[in-house]
Amino acid sequence: MTGELFFVIRFSGMLERVQQAEAAEMTIGRQATNVVCLPNSAVSRNHAVLSRKRAEFLIRDLGSRNGTLLNGQRIVEAVLSVPALIEIGPYQLKVCRDLNSAQEEAEGVIESTCNQPGPNRPRSDREQWEQQLTPAQHRVYKEFLCGRTEKEVANALKISIHTVHTHSRAIYTKFEVSSRGELLSQFANHLTQHH
Repeated sequence: MTGELFFVIRFSGMLERVQQAEAAEMTIGRQATNVVCLPNSAVSRNHAVLSRKRAEFLIRDLGSRNGTLLNGQRIVEAVLSVPALIEIGPYQLKVCRDLNSAQEEAEGVIESTCNQPGPNRPRSDREQWEQQLTPAQHRVYKEFLCGRTEKEVANALKISIHTVHTHSRAIYTKFEVSSRGELLSQFANHLTQHH
């Protein structure tokens, strides 16, 4: 396998982000210094490493407490084939060959989670909706509440505009709105009702 790799990263089944494997060696773990940071206590500080050796990519577990699964099998070290699924704690990293297939996978995750029946929620219970956001969606949501556009959010969080758009669609679905304006209006209504 040559070229680039992309991860479609899910947290507890919900889309968190799409990330490109850009470096020859990428560390994966809970610590913020990792290239792929997965901030959850079920993930070791330095959990695994992905490295490029000539024409192939290898994934190696770094003696993590909870292990690393590749396509459902616990591994110490293995060659990645595409497509593949890496599982680390509550995170699933779907390995894709290019950006187009990663975007298609991300949109498929959004559609599948949007089509799942959810609990009936009263419109004023903003806190309950916020709790359903993944960490990445929550960061985008907070930027929206500051009045930033998708492009400004992408620049502020150093992520692609497509990733911001993907998160915004998931946020709108969870908050039962169809635009950033409706989201801000709902937030403003919540503030006036509770102050």
